[in-house]
This record gives sequence, structure tokens and C-alpha cells, in this order.
Amino acid sequence: MSQKTDGLIIKTVMLAGRIMIESGADMARVDDTLKRIARNAGIKDPKIFETTTGITMSIPDRHEAQVEPINKRTIDLEKVARVNDASRAFQNKQLSLPNFYLKLMAIDVSAPFFAFYWQLMAAALVSATLVIMYGASWRDFLPTALVGALGYTCFYFINLGRDTSGFNHWRE
Repeated sequence: MSQKTDGLIIKTVMLAGRIMIESGADMARVDDTLKRIARNAGIKDPKIFETTTGITMSIPDRHEAQVEPINKRTIDLEKVARVNDASRAFQNKQLSLPNFYLKLMAIDVSAPFFAFYWQLMAAALVSATLVIMYGASWRDFLPTALVGALGYTCFYFINLGRDTSGFNHWRE
């Protein structure tokens, strides 16, 4: 393999890992997916180390290595599922490596978020439901829903400016 191909393999693996970790994927799933991608791209023994704050990858016997920081964390299982679908398509030879990388770039910027008011209603409902589930009385339902909505609103506005991908999906 050429140095250019090695670089694309590493960029592809790192992008897939960053998307998955930032989107809340289980770390064992991230590890398995990244190693499968590298092996399907022709790397026999990829050296990949993932944490919730970064990914390191190198190709043994070659002079290619990279570190990718993880700067944000959300829960977006739609993105995780899309990365896994693209990974399976790459494994089944339905996507070439360059097309797989382009697909990952599209996934990184295009997975839809729900509108703010839907997220706010969900936060209020989950908060209120959990307080009942953990033994509070029904008269605590409405105040807890309001506090949950207020807490989510604070989270939402604090994180408005923290999008490092170049796209601000929070403003949809």
C-alpha cells in the first residue's frame, strides 16, 4: 500500500471513531468497528486505542500514525447506526475507501436533530416520569417537569457555541 492509501485509511478510521464516540457509542462497539474498518482496508494488525477523550491509531511497520481528540459528547444513536451501516457496506465491498470516507463526512454533518421544542418536551416528560418511578408523589410531577425543562434549556444554551465540526446543529 502507498503512503497516500495509508493516510486515507487512518483518516477514515479516525473519522468513524470520532463520530461514534461523540455520538455516545459504547466503547467496545467503537473498538470493534474501527478494527474491522482497518482490517477491511488491508491493515493486518492495526494498533488503535480509544478513550472518551481521544483516539490514537498507527499502522505497524509503516510511518503513519495519528491522534484525534474528542471535543464534544452527545447522544445521537442515529449517527452511530449510520456509521455502522456504512462500515458494513465497506466490508461487503459496496463502497470503496474514498467513497466510505466521503460518506462518513456526510454523516458527520447531516444527521438530523429534533427541533428544540421537541427536545424540551422530551426532557420535561422524562424528568417528571423518572421522579414518579423513583417513588415521589404525583403532585411532584408538574414541578419536576418544569425543573427538567429549565435544566435542559440551560444545557441547550450553554452548548450553542461548542460545536467544533463547523456546523451548528443545535440551531435547527
